[in-house]
Amino acid sequence: MPFLFVIILMLTTLLLGACGSTPPSHFYLLTPMATVVEAGDNSRHVGIGVGPLRFPDYLSRDTIVRYETDSRVTIAETQRWAEPLEYNFSRVLAENLSRLLQSDKVLRYPWPAWRKPDYQLVMDVMRFEAGDNGEVELVVQWALLEGENKKPLLEKHSRFVQSATEDFDSIVNAHSQALAAFSQEIAAVIRQQQQ
Repeated sequence: MPFLFVIILMLTTLLLGACGSTPPSHFYLLTPMATVVEAGDNSRHVGIGVGPLRFPDYLSRDTIVRYETDSRVTIAETQRWAEPLEYNFSRVLAENLSRLLQSDKVLRYPWPAWRKPDYQLVMDVMRFEAGDNGEVELVVQWALLEGENKKPLLEKHSRFVQSATEDFDSIVNAHSQALAAFSQEIAAVIRQQQQ
C-alpha cells in the first residue's frame, strides 16, 4: 500500500509540474529593406513626415494575430512582437523611405514644430496579419499631403499580399515584405511629385 501511495504521489507531482510550465515566448521585429534603390537628384533631399498612423485595436497588442475566418482571429500567445507593432511599422517604413529616396530627412510623427517636411504621409492601417491561407495581407488607406499647407496630393487605398509558410519566421518576413512593397509605392509617388 505505501508503494502505491508513493507512485500516485510521484505521478501527481509530475502532472502538476507539466501543467505549471509554460512554453517560452519568441519575439519578432519587422525589418527594413536590405537593398537601396538609386533615386534621382530631385528626391535625394526631400523631407517626409511619416504619420500620424492609426492601427486597429485588435492589432495593438504584443502577440501576433492570425486570421482564421473573416470573423475569427487567433492570438499566438507565445509568438510576440518585440515592440508595439504600430511603432515598429512606422519605424521600418521611415527607414525604407530613407533608403529608397536616399534622404536623411525622413521624420516620424510627431516631429518638432521647427521641422517642416515637404510631404506628410498619413495612414489608416485596416489589416496587417497572416491568414489561414498562408498569406500575409496589408490593407491601408493613406494620403500624401503637401508639407506646410497640408493640401492632399493623393489619397489611395492599397492592398499588398505576401506568401508565407506556417513558420512564424516566414510569417514575420512576409509582414516585412508587404511593408516594403507599400514603401516602394509611396517612394514612387514622391518621385513623381518631385518631377
